Amino acid sequence: MKKTYSILMITIMVTAFVACKKDKNNNDPKNDLKSTWELAEYGTSWMPNQTYEPGNGNLLRFNDDTFIKYDKDKVLEQGKYTTAPDNTVEESVCETNLKDTYTRRIDFTYDDSTRVYFKTFYYIADNKLYLISGCNVNDGRVKAVYRRANPIPID
Repeated sequence: MKKTYSILMITIMVTAFVACKKDKNNNDPKNDLKSTWELAEYGTSWMPNQTYEPGNGNLLRFNDDTFIKYDKDKVLEQGKYTTAPDNTVEESVCETNLKDTYTRRIDFTYDDSTRVYFKTFYYIADNKLYLISGCNVNDGRVKAVYRRANPIPID
């Protein structure tokens, strides 16, 4: 009986210790976004999709709260970003059947204050970053797909 009681107490203590461990914030959607992404496809409502080969130098790098966009390995734009849940993708890009996929938006704050802003929605699947912004009819909707260039987030 003492042996059973001892095993039971050890099991309870181990379970309590593991259950009380401090959780890392792995549920933060920005954790998946933090990486270097390389452009794989790009298209607008005014031009057909274009495919880009690996090593093309068109990169989008996200750190904790900053981003840098490269065009052929030269800095094109940079600034800060935040992400937020947003279920208005269909109204914003004037397309249907997107609300279950594009459930988050990125808010870019550019160093250039004259920049025109459109809501940019995103989702990540299979190491690819999908972006969509602009209204198909009015603004020339833009869709871009980036492949993860480095699977390890950058600090």
